[in-house]
Amino acid sequence: MTTGILLAAVAGGTTFALAPAAGAATPAGGAAQVAAVGGPVEGPFATGAECSPRAHYYTDTTNFYHFCRYKDGSDGLAKGWWVWLYG
Repeated sequence: MTTGILLAAVAGGTTFALAPAAGAATPAGGAAQVAAVGGPVEGPFATGAECSPRAHYYTDTTNFYHFCRYKDGSDGLAKGWWVWLYG
């Protein structure tokens, strides 16, 4: 049934992001989470090495590609490494 809903949403041009399951582990420091399609999902992290496991986690659990990207803070997002949803 979920597949049918997903296909209907995709066919209708609806875009959405999947959130991790309730109770999913949060990173140390309680990093902020932002829900945005094709944008930042979680961060900031101090290093890319901290960010990478979270990007893999989101990719594996949602089946949508996530990657790490460094933001310098000039666009209103906190300075640091962020997990981004590719889209």
